[in-house]
Amino acid sequence: MPQPAYPGQYGTAPYPGRVRRRTGWMTFAQVVVIVEASLGIIVSLGLIAAGAYFLSGRGNLANTDIPGYGYLTINDVHAAAGVLLGVGVVALVISILVLVLGITLGRPSNVSRWIIVVLITLGVLGDLAALAQGRSGRGAVAVIVPLVIQALVFYALVLDPNTRRAFAGLP
Repeated sequence: MPQPAYPGQYGTAPYPGRVRRRTGWMTFAQVVVIVEASLGIIVSLGLIAAGAYFLSGRGNLANTDIPGYGYLTINDVHAAAGVLLGVGVVALVISILVLVLGITLGRPSNVSRWIIVVLITLGVLGDLAALAQGRSGRGAVAVIVPLVIQALVFYALVLDPNTRRAFAGLP
């Protein structure tokens, strides 16, 4: 029988490392984040398409339905197109980032977890401020339902004991 290359080579198995388990709340949070990011990508592509439509010059004919069209100049239409393109590109970049973070959340990745928590917290604070000032532009139900969903995702990623143990790698 050959000699081991170093002592303990045929000994006990090495430490398996952290235990990574998926919990129900973690799966719920991951699905919600991926769906929100996918919807954000679709909306941002729509904004980019609308901005390109107005910028192409073909949107000028369609602008006649806008109230106050007689007061718009070509510079106003191009400014609106630039705003639509800018907002669309920024929203697209953020949505792609959130989609990647949502996908890596299932590993479980603590970096993804905390970046998503920060983004959700900023979104909730913005929605609450708009709701409190009455500037939401949407009905109260259309603001409260996403707030409840984001609160559940916050609970799933920060407060749920099983998910915290899974992210810590504890059994």
